[in-house]
Amino acid sequence: MKKEFSIIIPWCGGDIQREKNLNILLDCIEQQTHVNFEIVIVEQSSMIEGASPVSSVIGPRKLRDILLTHNSGCFNKSWCMNVGVRSSTFDDLIFIDADMMFPTDFLDIINEHIKIIPPPYNKVMICWDVLIALAGRDNPEERHILSTNLKTLGGVWYCNKDFYWNKLGGMNENFCGYGGEDNDAHDRAEFILQKEIVRLNYTLKHQYHDWAEQSNVAMRFADLTRNHTNTIIQLLKNSELGKMSGPTLINLENLN
Repeated sequence: MKKEFSIIIPWCGGDIQREKNLNILLDCIEQQTHVNFEIVIVEQSSMIEGASPVSSVIGPRKLRDILLTHNSGCFNKSWCMNVGVRSSTFDDLIFIDADMMFPTDFLDIINEHIKIIPPPYNKVMICWDVLIALAGRDNPEERHILSTNLKTLGGVWYCNKDFYWNKLGGMNENFCGYGGEDNDAHDRAEFILQKEIVRLNYTLKHQYHDWAEQSNVAMRFADLTRNHTNTIIQLLKNSELGKMSGPTLINLENLN
């Protein structure tokens, strides 16, 4: 039996190259003809003056666009992802960064792979093992990145909705700005499974865009999760994450 996927894309506009990348990604998704899915773009209002709303960037496509108007001062990818899960129709979730590319069989391969993995290891999966980072201004040569060299769920990953909320705890909305949130979720998932996360044997492409510097705050939060994993999971599970009104922050003052 084929699964039905809710594809969740966190988004914040303001860069022409990223807008082009988003449309290329949507073209890739819409070519997936063998699996039923919905596309949910969760758009945080841009902090960049004059940035185009996603509705004007993507044109007349069949998807749901959720606009978050609370300005938290920086892009909060975790918040967007949690709102997307709250709004999703299906129990099988695929999170995709807005700069990815893949062939027409991708969702079908994910569906088939989930079926052959025994529970509970089929509840979360990194959906690539090789990422081809395309060349650009500050990445002059194409690079091949192995997922085994990274402790992250970043790029494209699958999760069952029950596992997402009731085991993993959702995404940590304390992360604001570039980086850290996918590493945080990766460490919590491996802690729960007590085993390395399953990786799909598949090559993806990462479209070029200018890179942002990871914040020191994000790195600190990720360190807290590594040192207090179960505590962080319980705090997240007991929090009301994914509210449209704004990010929900957990109290980390007593952790060091």
